[in-house]
Amino acid sequence: MPRQNCNSMAVFAVTVYSVFASFGKSLFLSMMESYYDIEAKGDFDTLFGDTYVGSHPTPERNAYQVLSLDFSIAGGNIDEL
Repeated sequence: MPRQNCNSMAVFAVTVYSVFASFGKSLFLSMMESYYDIEAKGDFDTLFGDTYVGSHPTPERNAYQVLSLDFSIAGGNIDEL
């Protein structure tokens, strides 16, 4: 089976996510969502304007539809689902 190319940014996000087991995962993913989500295009200058990222944006800036899932509301008891 041939190896499929995968998005390097997604691999980076998963790698950083797993390295920092209990340090700022939600903040990091929220920042990534704000950078890449096309729906957040109008907020880019407010969020990243005074940073290095804001003054050196990539072509992928606000270019994707991002699906955000929140599992924090999921309970652990199967009887209550």
